[in-house]
Amino acid sequence: MDEYPRYDDEDFRAFMADYRKLRLEQDSTCLYKIMNLLKWKGDPDDRALLDYLKNEIKEEGRAWWGAVDRDKDGSQRLLTQVDVEDLILYGEIVHTNKKADLQRVIGKSSYLKAAAFFNYLRFALTVVSCASKTAELIRSRGYLS
Repeated sequence: MDEYPRYDDEDFRAFMADYRKLRLEQDSTCLYKIMNLLKWKGDPDDRALLDYLKNEIKEEGRAWWGAVDRDKDGSQRLLTQVDVEDLILYGEIVHTNKKADLQRVIGKSSYLKAAAFFNYLRFALTVVSCASKTAELIRSRGYLS
């Protein structure tokens, strides 16, 4: 019996379909929009925590774990976690206008394997963890009561 669950591309696609709501700036559920609203309208004592959470996401998003894209002239561009996320979201999940870019980076691998190889799931976990802490702040302050 396996100790760890096995996920496939469809499981990852389902996760990313919901996850994208936290990340896409045009969505009303964008985590940064929610944090900014809380900083503006919420308790001033929470600003330091919200700044810390936002910084955690930005810091992890700047990390590079081996993803490389080659330009048309053959030069390499190192892809941060935010770049990898952009390719996954716009190359496979939300739209497919960057599908060729995604395929150029991941080759014949599935995007789930590429996400694991590029350690993208660590970045996604950071975002989800910060979203959870933000939700707890909202609950503890009674903002939705």
